[in-house]
Amino acid sequence: MKKHSIILCVLLSVFSNTQLLAHGGQFRGPGDVQPPASTDPAGGSGGNSAAGGPGNRTPSGGSTLPSAGGLRPASIPLGPDLSRWQFWWEFNKAPYLDLKRQLGLTVEASDESYMAAGDKLKVRDNLQPTRRNIRDQILPRLRQAILRWDQRDMLSACMIALAKIGMDHPNFRILPLMRDQLRSSDQEIRETAALAMGISQMPGGLEDLIDLVEDKARGRQLMDRSEVDERSRSFAAYGLGLLAHSSKDLDLKRRVFACLSELLQNEDHVSRNLQVAAIQGLSLLNPRGESYSARVLMEDCLQFLATYYANQVGAGSQLMRAHVPTALARILGDEQISALSAWPEHLLRILIADLKADRRGRDRDSYVLQSVVLSIGRIAGLCRDEKLCREVNQALIQHFLKGKDAQSRYFCLIALGQIGGAENRRALLEILNNGGRALVKPWAAISLGILTHETRLRSHEKEPDREVGKSLLRWFDELKNPDAKAALALGLGLCGYTESADTLREQLLQAKSQDQFAGYLCISLALMDDFRSTADLRGIMRSSSRRPELLRQSATALGRLGDQRSAVDLVDLLETGSQNLAKLSAVASAISLIGDRRSIDPILEILFDDELTPLSRAFAAVALGGIADKELLPWNSKLAQNINYRANVETLTDGAAGILDIL
Repeated sequence: MKKHSIILCVLLSVFSNTQLLAHGGQFRGPGDVQPPASTDPAGGSGGNSAAGGPGNRTPSGGSTLPSAGGLRPASIPLGPDLSRWQFWWEFNKAPYLDLKRQLGLTVEASDESYMAAGDKLKVRDNLQPTRRNIRDQILPRLRQAILRWDQRDMLSACMIALAKIGMDHPNFRILPLMRDQLRSSDQEIRETAALAMGISQMPGGLEDLIDLVEDKARGRQLMDRSEVDERSRSFAAYGLGLLAHSSKDLDLKRRVFACLSELLQNEDHVSRNLQVAAIQGLSLLNPRGESYSARVLMEDCLQFLATYYANQVGAGSQLMRAHVPTALARILGDEQISALSAWPEHLLRILIADLKADRRGRDRDSYVLQSVVLSIGRIAGLCRDEKLCREVNQALIQHFLKGKDAQSRYFCLIALGQIGGAENRRALLEILNNGGRALVKPWAAISLGILTHETRLRSHEKEPDREVGKSLLRWFDELKNPDAKAALALGLGLCGYTESADTLREQLLQAKSQDQFAGYLCISLALMDDFRSTADLRGIMRSSSRRPELLRQSATALGRLGDQRSAVDLVDLLETGSQNLAKLSAVASAISLIGDRRSIDPILEILFDDELTPLSRAFAAVALGGIADKELLPWNSKLAQNINYRANVETLTDGAAGILDIL
């Protein structure tokens, strides 16, 4: 078994015919997301080699695939164009699919329901796992698996599954099970244990994580080593951010802020992996609240990172600096806070200046430019200054037209869609109609889908934007390139343009042999709630056991449409004992998405069936964790959304062992 092995290698299968290896993980993006400049279209720079990615590997040099909760994939050559729209979508799709809300999960804490505390949803079915299912069936068996097998894949998968559940059993606690694995001689198990403590959201893990991050004597004792290695410290830093994000305890958040900000103040003695982990951890603090203490903490977070951004100069610091703008946007969130109303405008002026500097010929690292654009897309919605808002829109349009870096230009379209408004709608329609067919039209289509989707959400409008829908459908009919047509289909799905459903369904049945194109058609039909497609989607899923990408997409679509019968078929696929890691990953992921509690008993049988392959058993643990997950969105979607995946370090996403690669 390869060193890194429980991870879902899904997205690379979109771009490669090579059979992917993985188990238990969710592949959101490329293995090495920092290609040389020659891989960026239209002459754009892929990134500053001085800032570098993991080893500055080139596509021909090979890279590893992503991870999930232990099982992490093997190496394959990497050659896709990382400026393609699919990478952005796979990192950002979770809130648009919003699968568990679509499935009608009960989220009020009671004996018969167990999900994220504080969320309120109406119960629409009775097939989701109850608290009793989790307490009496899943928790004891996951613990038994950890104690029974001293095997990397199983241990990692079970720890992440327990962390997703985040609940103690009456007869045992889950944090000690993770703490015990910190002493493992296996690097992957150690870092997974540290991360799992954060995913669990249990305050009892705070002291352990701080001691690990700071490499204190007690942290070394926890690991039974002379020092806490860099990767484990980095995963513990991410864990601290995840722990703080869910907590309402401002004292806990303040302690996490102190720990992570101290790392960045001592950057000369801290690796880039640890610096990026600290920035991302700070971005997750979620210092919300109307109290004075909450406002002060938010102010401190914003001020600290803004100062860090301003002080980072030189090629060697640009990789870390590139993570700050999106971190600032995440801290601000989506709601305007009156006491901090000056911050959005203040940050926008700084970011616009950096964007305009690129057009003046000044040297601006492409990673930083990409992050600047992404953060503008989220922050501009908080701006109250109408003149500044117009300046923001114009700056994005001008950078799209004249910018030097292709990726930041495409991100400008995403930002315009996120900001919304009549002016940006007109601009995106013009770009859709006049832009290049292979490169620009797909990004414009996704952006228009985002704009109309978010407009409908804000206004509670059920009717789609018919002008946008007709334009997208016209180009869908006219274009021949399956890659571009897939983006237009997603745009139609996000737009909710149901008048296109018959066309998309017809195309789906004709394109069943084109896995990528057919997969996105499945997702598009589900996004527009086309329940008439359910039977066709079920047939495609059943016939795709040897086609993991199409299996994943069709099962995801069925999950969004609330189809429960698919779970039985998926469990049968998991029982085959196949060594095809991509297939096992897709099946486990799909079972997690559908979340039918009737799957629990057969999956528990798989978990302890010695006649099956170790991979099948490990993926059974992954499926159990997904079914019983306490959160409505994947735990790492908090980081994945709007992140600049091009400014990569190994512990963030390297296609095999980064935090964004874990299911």
